[in-house]
Amino acid sequence: MQKKVNCLSLLILLVGILFISGCATQNAGGANAPAASQPAQGTGKAQGISFSLPAELPIAYVGTPFTYSINPTSGQPPYTFSFYYHGIAYDGSACGVPYSGASCGGNLGILFQASTTQLAFTPEAGNEGEYMLDVCVSDRSPEHRYNPVCKNVKLYIMSDTITVKGSGKVTSVLMWDPRASVFVRGKGDTAEDKMERRGKLVPLSVISSVSFNANLPPKDNSPGSQYSVGSSGGGSVRFEMTADPTSISQSVTGDAPCGTPLSDGTCNSLNLDSFQAVGDTTFGLNIINDGTADKVVDFVMTVRTAVSSDSKNYGDGDDAGTQISIGIGKTGLTLNAKDEHSANAVAPGSEIADRKVARVVVEPGSHVLQIGGIAPWFGGGGLGTKDCPVHIGISSGVSVTVADADLSDGNLPKERIWTTFSSDSKPHTYIREIE
Repeated sequence: MQKKVNCLSLLILLVGILFISGCATQNAGGANAPAASQPAQGTGKAQGISFSLPAELPIAYVGTPFTYSINPTSGQPPYTFSFYYHGIAYDGSACGVPYSGASCGGNLGILFQASTTQLAFTPEAGNEGEYMLDVCVSDRSPEHRYNPVCKNVKLYIMSDTITVKGSGKVTSVLMWDPRASVFVRGKGDTAEDKMERRGKLVPLSVISSVSFNANLPPKDNSPGSQYSVGSSGGGSVRFEMTADPTSISQSVTGDAPCGTPLSDGTCNSLNLDSFQAVGDTTFGLNIINDGTADKVVDFVMTVRTAVSSDSKNYGDGDDAGTQISIGIGKTGLTLNAKDEHSANAVAPGSEIADRKVARVVVEPGSHVLQIGGIAPWFGGGGLGTKDCPVHIGISSGVSVTVADADLSDGNLPKERIWTTFSSDSKPHTYIREIE
């Protein structure tokens, strides 16, 4: 009897041990716990990969080779390295896609040199900015072969232009390609002056002002001369253009004094074939963001044109006017003014003007963007039939200023400005909608 009790006790004890052991196993791992790593043959249990990175890498500079050593420990060498990166948008979010070359950083061309465990690359123009790098290390162990250990670190790339880490300052300076022509034509005589376009925007250090003059002196066309149309009072045209970092101003004046008609009255008192002034200047901006962070700014654009109060007898229709167009991305305006006889009238002594603001994101670096043109004009033919004296004065101008945007007004930027470089190091500036 005692023997049976002992056997029964032993059986209960064994069942209890098995039950407790099963509960302990279930509580430790849970129903979804991964299987435990099996030791590699001859190496013992696989150890975790360990490596450290600072919060920020040393600053990298355009044109200077950059290296940073990554020294993993533990695990099962050889190690395999990989990385991903993205730019950082003005609101702190990620922008750009790794290796895409899209706006917000482009392709850094970073390469790992596995033999020396170094992050190594040479920044190029257009790479300036700040990036988050995800550095990943794997080894030959089953645990990390397909599940690398990754850490992230911030990288700043600077240059001679980008000298501020983080948020810097955005400045803009006007550039232009001035063009104009003036002439006065009488009976058999012509005076003219002109400048052709260069075909590219030039900085103000190359040209900041230019003027053109055409003067035809009075001429006696009395009977017996080649042109028996009375004497001409002559004529003159002057066209002046000046520019500073934020504005372009143009002024045009024309005068045709009275001459002397023939005694029989067959000709009037002006006796000029024509006089004319035409301007056609394109302009743009050199925009510089000297910080590594994107910057949201407001570009304030204004245009104006006016006819002097003493202008008179200068004709009608298209004989005088100003056309100005300016735009940054999809924000722009056009001024198309003609003399007081036309639609969009500008009567002597009056002025018309307009203003708009473009809010955009400017990426780090220097960007050259063509934004508009300005074209005042006056003149015409058949001035021998006009009243005299003729006088006209037209002034016109544009201005562009930049200021940090106040995002508390709730207006978000809709476009982004950035520059890439082709294989021949030629810059290409773009402005595109923010997706």
